[in-house]
Amino acid sequence: MVAIVRTSTIIGIDAQPIEVEVELATGLPMMAIIGLGDTAVHEARYRIQSALRASTIEVPHKKVTVNLAPAALRKDGASLDLPMAMGLLIAIGAVDGEVLDRAMIIGELALSGALRPVRGVLPIAALARRMGLTRIVVPAPNGAEARAIGGLEVLAPASITAFDANRGVYVAGD
Repeated sequence: MVAIVRTSTIIGIDAQPIEVEVELATGLPMMAIIGLGDTAVHEARYRIQSALRASTIEVPHKKVTVNLAPAALRKDGASLDLPMAMGLLIAIGAVDGEVLDRAMIIGELALSGALRPVRGVLPIAALARRMGLTRIVVPAPNGAEARAIGGLEVLAPASITAFDANRGVYVAGD
């Protein structure tokens, strides 16, 4: 099964859509991130692993492949941490992917699992609305910025563990 999460990257002042595809496979435990990411994107594997460990989320010992599509589009910064982590959580069955099917997700992870603010939330929220999505998940400090774009349910958790699996929503951090 391949889990798919929607996110975006900023190129200049414009938001460009990105699909994060996460696949689990048998093999040596490792995480490979492919799709023309910069150093911060490739370092995400360490932030994700630490954040999940700190949040007591058990990840199976499998080979994890994360594809950032379209592959030819340059991606930079740590704002793809949360979408990659959520894709992994969907792939392992810890989160119901249907809950986030109509959502755009963006956020940087701290090693503790806390979410750090990111740049470009306003154009990303506008892109999400143009794409017909109904939700956007952003770090708590970016909640007000995302709410400036009407027509979206804004979920602004303080940490990756703020996801309420029973209700299928993030508990607001702001």
